[in-house]
Amino acid sequence: MTNAVELRSVTLEDRYAKESGPLYMTGVQAMLRVLVDQARADRADGLNTAGLISGYPGSPLGGVDSEMMRNLPHFEKEQVFPSAWA
Repeated sequence: MTNAVELRSVTLEDRYAKESGPLYMTGVQAMLRVLVDQARADRADGLNTAGLISGYPGSPLGGVDSEMMRNLPHFEKEQVFPSAWA
């Protein structure tokens, strides 16, 4: 009898695109993921909301702005925008 380990494909896109299950991400990515989850929860409750990230490029918060810009299509889809767009 053998024990088979089921491996699932994991992609970098999962951290913002996947809606449930295990996710692998950094602390900065998790902070941004909270905004995506909130936007999804609002829509599920029938609310039409948007999120706004304020701050400035190069702030001491360790790359939030650059992480968001690298993954902008995911945030635009969920109506979460950087403050430069306000």
